[in-house]
Amino acid sequence: SDEHCKIFGLSAGDNMQSYEAWLSFVHPEDRERVASIFNEANSTLCDTSYQHRIVRGDGTVRHVNTKVHFELNDQHELTGLYGIAHDITEQKVAEQELCSANRTIKFISQINHMIVHTDNENALFNEACRIAVEYRKFKVAWISMVDTINKRVRLAEQCGMCKEDIHLFSDTHYAEDGPTDLVVRNRKYYVCSDFETNERLENWRAFSLSRGWRSCIAIPIIRGNNVVGTFNLTSATPNYFNAEMIAQLEEASIDISFALDIYDREKQRLEAEEKLMFRNLRLKQAQKVAKYGGYEVDLSTKIGTWSEQFCKIYGVAQEDNMHSYESWLSFVHPDDRDEVIRIIDEANATSSDKSFYYRIIRKDGAIRFLHAYRQIEFDNDWHPFGVYVIVQDITDEMDSIAKLNKQKEQLDEIAWIQSHKVRGPVATILGLTKLFNDKNSFTENEEIVEGLIFTAQKLDKVIHEIVNRSGTSDR
Repeated sequence: SDEHCKIFGLSAGDNMQSYEAWLSFVHPEDRERVASIFNEANSTLCDTSYQHRIVRGDGTVRHVNTKVHFELNDQHELTGLYGIAHDITEQKVAEQELCSANRTIKFISQINHMIVHTDNENALFNEACRIAVEYRKFKVAWISMVDTINKRVRLAEQCGMCKEDIHLFSDTHYAEDGPTDLVVRNRKYYVCSDFETNERLENWRAFSLSRGWRSCIAIPIIRGNNVVGTFNLTSATPNYFNAEMIAQLEEASIDISFALDIYDREKQRLEAEEKLMFRNLRLKQAQKVAKYGGYEVDLSTKIGTWSEQFCKIYGVAQEDNMHSYESWLSFVHPDDRDEVIRIIDEANATSSDKSFYYRIIRKDGAIRFLHAYRQIEFDNDWHPFGVYVIVQDITDEMDSIAKLNKQKEQLDEIAWIQSHKVRGPVATILGLTKLFNDKNSFTENEEIVEGLIFTAQKLDKVIHEIVNRSGTSDR
């Protein structure tokens, strides 16, 4: 179809394609999986659907949801097949953006949580490395303390590093104009976009690539206005550290540096509280724009604290932000409640994160559609101590989908009327016109004319029915 050609970046006239030509559009990383799915479906003659990526002729990558239907005769023999392709690129991008936003919120939230709940340097460094690997998905994170006089670095804490590699970072000399030296002297981060091409880290190239590291960043840790260490992170993706990512990591590094000063001076503890309040304000602003809110549950009290935006989503006053599990569950739509309870019970039993959709009924009777991501938080001994949930209000999106489905149903009904009810009167009119000629008697032709009039009136009623069903009016 024209739309199918448009999805694949083809002109409408280039609509005759072989299976091999179609498969060539499938992204190389998805091609084997897609071919396997299609071949299995073809061998069983069972309808199937799958998601994959395609690469257009201009290099553009699109995400596609494909459905395949096999046409069979009475002897269950294949007579043909047709497929439907739905471009879901925008949906995938939105999911990735939401996932990235969730990771950012959790990352900042965990850093803030760590600062408040740690009271010594070792715990601070250990948690910072763990959060970077666990929540931001870096390959390795480590903090090194710097001896600027002897130009040496000492490994303080790490997460994700192979045991056999730890000695390489435990106590080593750093070169002049090397990454560590530049961070210390410039008091600014250093980024290696790709170990394969970075000349400054040529001596580390083979080692880094063998460990799956493609890019890295070193960020200064400052204490008492002096650079005392570096926060080092590696990624498996080249060119991973863009401006937004660097800004987030600089904030995290500033948090760590700030926490160190908190241990030294009570005054800076008060400044840290102001900074956390500012971060919470920014988080509320972000939640308002993205239509998502969150709440945290203290498992020792079983009481959840709802954010301002979460209260707005549920239609309750901002002051009414402390709720029990039973109170929260009372908002869940009765038709969804059993499934929501099952999901949460399973998450608690397996200590796993969950993502799910459900509806709520506000106190004013309004129904809202929500998408939730629920995560269990653990202490250093891996005991669950809290639950953190992010919820996005997707009511507007669901309403749009419902409207589109309704329009499709109307179009399908109109198409059925056109193919079944219009065809009969038209065929009758055509048949009567063939009977009308000069050789007939006046009475015969008069009967034919009456038949034409009756059929035309019948056709007029069908047309009015189509117009009424389409929602338009006569002009």
